[in-house]
Amino acid sequence: MILVFSILCASGYILLNVFQAVYIGLYSRRMSRHSDLPKNDAFQPQTCVVLCLRGSDPSLPICLAGLAAQSHTNYRLMCVVDDLLDPALNSVKQFSKQFKHPPKTLLIDQPSSSCSLKCSALLTAFNDLIAMESPPEVIALVDADASCDPDWLNDLIAPLADNAIDATSGNRWFDPRDHALGSWVRQIWNAAAVVQMNLYGIPWGGSLAFRTRLLTQTNFCDRLKNAFCEDTLLSDVLRQTKRNVYPVNRLVVTNNESTDLGVTRRFITRQLITTKLYHWSWPLVVLHSLSIFFLNLFALAGLVFAVTQADRLSTAVFLTCIVIYPLCNAGFLKWIGNINSQQFATRPGSSGRTTDVCISTRQYLIAVAISPWVHAWATLTALFIKRISWRGIDYKIGRTGIRMQEYKPFHTDRSKDTSID
Repeated sequence: MILVFSILCASGYILLNVFQAVYIGLYSRRMSRHSDLPKNDAFQPQTCVVLCLRGSDPSLPICLAGLAAQSHTNYRLMCVVDDLLDPALNSVKQFSKQFKHPPKTLLIDQPSSSCSLKCSALLTAFNDLIAMESPPEVIALVDADASCDPDWLNDLIAPLADNAIDATSGNRWFDPRDHALGSWVRQIWNAAAVVQMNLYGIPWGGSLAFRTRLLTQTNFCDRLKNAFCEDTLLSDVLRQTKRNVYPVNRLVVTNNESTDLGVTRRFITRQLITTKLYHWSWPLVVLHSLSIFFLNLFALAGLVFAVTQADRLSTAVFLTCIVIYPLCNAGFLKWIGNINSQQFATRPGSSGRTTDVCISTRQYLIAVAISPWVHAWATLTALFIKRISWRGIDYKIGRTGIRMQEYKPFHTDRSKDTSID
C-alpha cells in the first residue's frame, strides 16, 4: 500500500512540474513578444505621477532620483502624506530642485477609518486633480520602492496612445544584493508571482497608469473609500466595464532592498489579501500554493512511514521526490530570471543582472526548499486572517470592507514590518 502512495506522490510532482513548465512557457512567449505597442516617445500627454509616502524607505532616494530624470517631458510629481512631519518629506525636499517642476505635496486632511491610508492618500490626490481647471490626461502611480529608469514613464504610458486602452501596468522584480534568507525567499516567491500576475492580469500599483477620465466614468473612487489597495481593485472595476489593465511587459522594475524572513512572510500575506479581496484569480492562487504545500507534506510523511516500515523502494521514491522538486524549482526560477533579464537588458543603464550571484548554491537551494512552506503559511493566513498591520496601522478585514483600528502618525523608530510596501 505504501508503494502505491509513493507512486501517487511521484505522479503529483510530475503533474505539478508540467503545470509550472506550461505556465512559464506561456509567460516566456508573452514576454518575448513584449505584448506592447511600439515605443512612441512623441506621445507626451500631460501626466501626474502620484507617490504616496509614509516613512522614508531605504530606496526612496533612488526612486526620487529616477523620477527626476524621466525622458517624458510633460509630467509633475505629486507626493501625498498623512503627516507633515513624516521623514519621507526630507528626501522629497532634497530632490525637489532636480525636477523641472517642483513636486507638489498634499496632506491627507482626515484619514478615513473605512479604508487604508494608501487609499485615503489616493483619494486626496484624485480629488485635487479632478478639481483642477485643466486636469492631466493621465495619472501614473508609483511606489517608493520602485527603481525608475529614465524611460519608465514613457514606457508605462506608451500603450495609452491607443484610445481603446484605459490603463497599463508594469511589474516588480526583487533582485537581492545580500545574503539574507528572507530576501531570497521573497525573490523566489516573486518569481512565481510575476508569472501569475502576467497571465491572470493582476496589475501592480508600483507602476500603474490610467486615463484621468476613469475617475469620473467609473466607480473607482467610490470603491476606494472602502478599500485596502488600489491596483487589484482597479482591475476589478475595469473588468466589470469589459475593460482590462494592459500589461507593459518590457517594464520590469527592480527592487534591491534587504529583508528578513518574518517581514517577507507578512509582506506576502498582504499581497495575497489584495488578490483575495478584489481579483477573480484568488482560487487559482490558493490552489497552486496549497497543492505544493500538501504535496510536500505528503511526501515527508510518506518518507517517515516508509523508513519505519523498512520499505526501501517506497523510501527511495519519496526521497527522490523530496530531493528532485527543489532542483526542478531552482531550474524554473533560473528560467524566469533569464526571461526577465532579457527585459532588463533593454532598460537604460541596466546591467541585465539576474539574481544568480551573491549567495552560494547551498544557500539558494535552502531558500528554494523553504519557500513553499513560507508561501503556504502566508496563504493560509490570508484565507482566515481578520486583522492585518500595514505601515504601523492595524486594520480589521470584514466581508464588506476594512476598518482602520487607530490612526497614528509615522515615527522614525518604525518597526521592520514597515520597511516593505
